[in-house]
Order: sequence, then C-alpha cells, then structure tokens
Amino acid sequence: MSGAATPAQHRKIARVAGAILFGIAAAEGIPFVLLLPSLWRALVKPQSLGAMIAAGAIAVAYIVVSARNPGVRRHLADRSWLRVPAVLVAVIAGVFEEVFFRRWFMDTLQAHGVGIVGQVLLSGAFFGAVHAVWGFRAGWGVAGSVAGVTGALGTALAILYAADGRVVVPCIVAHVIIDLVLEPALILNAVEAGFARRNSWWVEPG
Repeated sequence: MSGAATPAQHRKIARVAGAILFGIAAAEGIPFVLLLPSLWRALVKPQSLGAMIAAGAIAVAYIVVSARNPGVRRHLADRSWLRVPAVLVAVIAGVFEEVFFRRWFMDTLQAHGVGIVGQVLLSGAFFGAVHAVWGFRAGWGVAGSVAGVTGALGTALAILYAADGRVVVPCIVAHVIIDLVLEPALILNAVEAGFARRNSWWVEPG
C-alpha cells in the first residue's frame, strides 16, 4: 500500500497519541498529587525575577529549536481533543519531572558528595536519556537526537536550579510553558515517526 495516510489512519495516530498522553498523566499523576501539598507554599511565594526571566528564556529557546522540526511545527496549531490530555501532561509532568530530575536527583547526588558540575551534567544526561524513548519509534539516530536536545534542556534547567539557590519553581514554570506550547505536537510527531518506520503507506505531509 502506498500514498498518503487515510483519515482513518490519521485517527488511529491520534488515538495512540491520546493513549500515550493519558498514560503519562496517569503514571505521573499519583506522585504529583502526593507532592503538591509540600510544594504549595513554594509555588505561591514570590520568586526571583531573574530566575523567572531565565526560565522564560529557556522555554522560548527550546520551543524555537523544537519548532524547526517540520513534523512538530505541522501540529503546533492543532485544536483537537488531544489538547485536553496535553494540558494535564503539561501541569503534571512539569511539576513531577522537575521535582524528580532537579530537586530529588541533584540533591541526592549532593548528599553523596557529587560536586555541582557533576550534578548538573548527570541531571541533564539522565533527563535526556529518559526522554530518548520517544525517538526510538523512528530509530536509533532519532533517539540520539532527542536525547541530545532534551539533555541540553535538562542541563539548562539544572543550571537554573543550582544558580537560584536550589529553588525548583522556576524550572517547573519553564517545563510547564514548554509542554503547554509543544504538546500534543511532540507526541504526534513521535507516533507518526513510528508509523513511518513500520508502514509503507505513510507519506510525510508537505
């Protein structure tokens, strides 16, 4: 079978993307609920203006880089039902992942005698490695690219966390902004890449 995907096949891609988004929200939702009471005071208190500006700059830079991917850019203006789970993921993942990769992971490394440079580099590498899973749908080369880009984001957020006195809120703000803008485009692009690798019918839209 050849030619562009049919409407039914596009709907299948959307269903897979939706299942992934709801799965992420469910998997990270439980620790999110458990973390929220302890984070509430930190979230509502005034934050450093410099740190918040830096968080915004990091978010804008990552969005611009991601939007250079035609597959991502094509879905940025989508207004489908996938926006609902995407908003859930933006909030839940923004809080949980930053608490995990920055506060918990970096503070644990510090407690074990790892210096600040090691904390930053390991946090970024760990973040990139975990997110590389989305690239595996399109092959090892894409996975490596995803790991590199998200690893750079994780490193920037780790630097922000360390520079702002180990306050995690600006990192959360940056992460939430990124996901609000880029999801579900990132997930749709990953799912389409997987279909393109496995099916001859898929032709990348222009």
